[in-house]
Amino acid sequence: MSGEPVTAWLIDQRPYNPPQGGVWCYTDTLSWFGPTPVSPVSKAVVNYDPVSGRASEINLRWKPESLSRGYQIQIAKDKDFALQVVDIGSTWGGPFYTPYDLDVPALVIPPGGGTITDSNGNTWTIPPLEAGHAYYWRVKVQDVAAGDAIKSPWSWREIFTVKTGLRIATPYYGPQPLLPDNGCLSCPVKSASFAWSPFMDTVSYKLVLAKDSAMSDIIVEVDVPATAYTYEGILDYSTSYFWRVMAVDPFPSDWSATFCFQTETAPIPQAPQKIQVIPLWIWVVIAIGVILDISLFVLLLHRWST
Repeated sequence: MSGEPVTAWLIDQRPYNPPQGGVWCYTDTLSWFGPTPVSPVSKAVVNYDPVSGRASEINLRWKPESLSRGYQIQIAKDKDFALQVVDIGSTWGGPFYTPYDLDVPALVIPPGGGTITDSNGNTWTIPPLEAGHAYYWRVKVQDVAAGDAIKSPWSWREIFTVKTGLRIATPYYGPQPLLPDNGCLSCPVKSASFAWSPFMDTVSYKLVLAKDSAMSDIIVEVDVPATAYTYEGILDYSTSYFWRVMAVDPFPSDWSATFCFQTETAPIPQAPQKIQVIPLWIWVVIAIGVILDISLFVLLLHRWST
């Protein structure tokens, strides 16, 4: 049951000797309130892992509600949970995430991300959380020990920040840029083509092209349903550009490494060739010369014949 709290009355009229009845009352305690987040909360800072340069071990803990045992947990990069990084136990009917200790439920994310397993042997893969970034998380009940088909609302959202760490030493957990190559020179300004490696069942990617390495002076930001994209605009000559890509659907990934390239130089314009007009007096001189040549040829021919 979900929605508003429900108080129900059950009348027990089983035949006893002597006959007797009973009235039982119960309240749906999961209809208004979800689990209570315990940690990390209130913008708590999570340490980074010095090996990977990303988040270290993270323990998400919450208070149980009404014999709850199966949960759904989400982690996202935005408060509206549109950019979800983790979504565990989302399928209705299971498998839900079942903690090892139902009295003290928790989700332990290993350093640098990885595979987590619940008490029923169900597994999920969690991507590495980036150092220096804030993440939102929430949890809800999907299953109770009584076996009833009942779920709770979401808990209130909480936020934590991964401490800024060392330079990332492990590969980026996301698509890898391929074309144009990093540091490419003399790239065409028209129909610039981009390509990257596919990433784990992804059906949609986001590509950003900018004029600065901070990716603030954006030229284009577009969702692409494939691993290639052609920019139909015209880029500037002799200009450096920066681009990166990330998986978006069904789950967002880290941004790829940021690649840069430089466009070709502008062609040197050639001055149009002028058509030279031959003066009339030159034609007269040529004509006179031709007439003299003919006259001389006729005179010589006459003398030779006589």
